[in-house]
Amino acid sequence: MGGSGLAIVAMPMSAFTGKKYRVPGSVVDYCAACKTPVSVSPSSQKVLAGTPGSRVLCVDCAMASVRAAEDSGDSVEEIPPTPEQITEIEAWRRSHKGGGQ
Repeated sequence: MGGSGLAIVAMPMSAFTGKKYRVPGSVVDYCAACKTPVSVSPSSQKVLAGTPGSRVLCVDCAMASVRAAEDSGDSVEEIPPTPEQITEIEAWRRSHKGGGQ
């Protein structure tokens, strides 16, 4: 799994089948660990572009990476979402309250 630096956690494209909400402007990228196609929102794209050495991980690989770091005694720093990411998350939550898009 490896890798150091910032990792953006992204939902796999398989999570967006049917009528589930996907943030407008999202692009398909690939998990740095397992190469699963993932959806990267515009705000996360901005963070990746502005953070040299950052990478994208799918949810499963991100969780495995955290577990491996903790098991080896390494610390894991969690960075809170940016205001733009919070706006995207709130839009997703609203879409699910009304039955999705």
